[in-house]
Amino acid sequence: LPTGGMTPLAAALRTALDVANGSSGDQQLVPLLVVITDGRATHGGAAPLAESQAAAEAIRRAGITCVVVDAEHGTPRLGLAAELAAHLGGECIALDSLRPGQSDGRLEQTVRARLSSLNVR
Repeated sequence: LPTGGMTPLAAALRTALDVANGSSGDQQLVPLLVVITDGRATHGGAAPLAESQAAAEAIRRAGITCVVVDAEHGTPRLGLAAELAAHLGGECIALDSLRPGQSDGRLEQTVRARLSSLNVR
């Protein structure tokens, strides 16, 4: 996956919350949010990082299950995706561990475990 660029992370998270809330009327739909990001909120609003953390906290309070795929590469590594996962109340998996030929199936296993904990098949 190509990564990098201007990231309106807070807006993306608020949109995900809106979509998840829109599905709450259908008891057969259980939202699972998978976010692929380096956690750098580089665009949108006066304080993009704080706004993305606030949006993440709203998602956590809504009880939406989340998995963050950390797409950070290079140096320095800031660990912002892991911080985002903590604000979301979700698990963080490094994108590097999911590369073709090297993947141990962690993303699939994690998503299946999350769905299983929600009693979803």
